[in-house]
Formats: sequence, C-alpha cells, structure tokens
Amino acid sequence: MKMKLGDFWTTVFEFLLHGHYLQLSTWAIANGCKADTSLLRHAAACGPLEVVRHLHENYAHCIDPPAQNESVCEAAAARGNLEMLQWARAHNFHWGTRTAGGAARGGHLVVLQWAHANGCPLDERTCAGAARGGHLEVLMWARNAGCGWDEWTCNGAASGGHLHILRGHLHDLQWLQDSGRPLDAAACTAAAEEGRLDVLQWLRARGWPWDAAVCSVAAEQGHLELLQWARANGCPWQEAAAIGTVPDGSGARFCVAPLQAAAEERH
Repeated sequence: MKMKLGDFWTTVFEFLLHGHYLQLSTWAIANGCKADTSLLRHAAACGPLEVVRHLHENYAHCIDPPAQNESVCEAAAARGNLEMLQWARAHNFHWGTRTAGGAARGGHLVVLQWAHANGCPLDERTCAGAARGGHLEVLMWARNAGCGWDEWTCNGAASGGHLHILRGHLHDLQWLQDSGRPLDAAACTAAAEEGRLDVLQWLRARGWPWDAAVCSVAAEQGHLELLQWARANGCPWQEAAAIGTVPDGSGARFCVAPLQAAAEERH
C-alpha cells in the first residue's frame, strides 16, 4: 500500500519528536540525500553527535579529510556544543580562528576557554564576534587573554546595537583611536542601518568618522529621526543616492519628504 504524502510527513515528524535522528538521516541518504562535507556541517550545526559520528564513520570517502575541514569545529563551537567540539578534535578535525570566532559570537565562554586552553588560535575576529553578539563577558575575557582587536570590534557592537559593549571599553577604544590606526565609517553606518541613534550619537561624540552612507542607509531603512539628526549635525550625503535608495511601498518612503525639502532649500 502506497503511503500518502501526509502520512509520510507525519512519520518524519514523529521520528523527530522521538529523537530518531540517526534512523532518519540513514534513510535520507539511502533515498538520495548526498552524504558530503556540506551534510556533515549541517549535522554538526543542528543535529546530535551520533549523526555526526555516523557520517564520519560511514561516509569518510565522501567528506573532506578532517585535517582540511574546519566546518565541524566551527559549527560545534558556534552552537556551544562542547562535547561535539571535543569529539571533533579527538578525531583530528581542523580548527582555527573561525572556530573561536563562532564560540565568541554565540557567547559560549566555556567552549571558548576550553578551545583556547587546548591550542585553538584567537585573533581579532574573536573580539569582533563577541561584540557583534553583545557578549561583554566574552569580550573582556578575550582581551584579558591577549586577544587583539581592531575597528571591527566597534563596528560589530554598533551593528548589533550593543552600546554596553562600547561603554564598557572606553579606555581601549581611546587607545584604538590614539594608536594611529585609521578608523573607517563602518561603525556609524552600521548603527544607522539598525536605527540606533543612541549608538550613532555615542560614536560621533567620541570622534568616530561618518560619511554619506549613513544618510543613505537611514533613508533606505526608514529611520527618519536618525536621518534628521544626522543631517542637522553635518553628516554628508549624496542627495540622489539617498533618495534613490528608498524602495517603493516601504516604511522608508516617509524619509523622501524631508530629503527633498532639504534638497530644495539648497537651490
């Protein structure tokens, strides 16, 4: 008797409810699902360890060699699965700065600490990931562990709207500004895109640069208050570009009037 489609999905759902991930993945591969590195990465990102182990043990010939494959460690770290990360390392899966960055962005401090203690390298993306995720404790730990950082940490905090990250590191941000390292306008643009006027004001009060992209993204996203504040405080803009970014039928259309009015005042 042929199974109806509704019955099929009911069966699949019941398998998932009862945790039969291994049986389901085995069935999927037997029925045409390709067992490859991509599938292993998805299993590490979403599934239980038994599925990852099964794929590794039975389909190694279809998967990139562990020494060339960071995706398993990166996925395990990003989801905070220490057991899976430990298994992956025990089976010689590669790890690197993407692994540490994934753990930091997810706020998984215990995973990050274990990885660092066992030789996983840290770099600027560790701090940037922690800032983007809004994890001040992780960022503080990374800095105390000697992890470097750059303007992308500030950019990440701004794009995530995490003003507490910025406030918590005034001294280091001042060092960054005084070090001679050129600061780009990406932090202000990121704050504008998210509509975070408070973050934008904080950055500008401390000398962070901005450019015409601030007005463009504010117009595109419909952040009228932010746009008006930026223009009133001298933010450069490209009139045609700013108006041209406003999509028809979006909330951003309300920005067109003040943009056009400002343009008319200049003529």
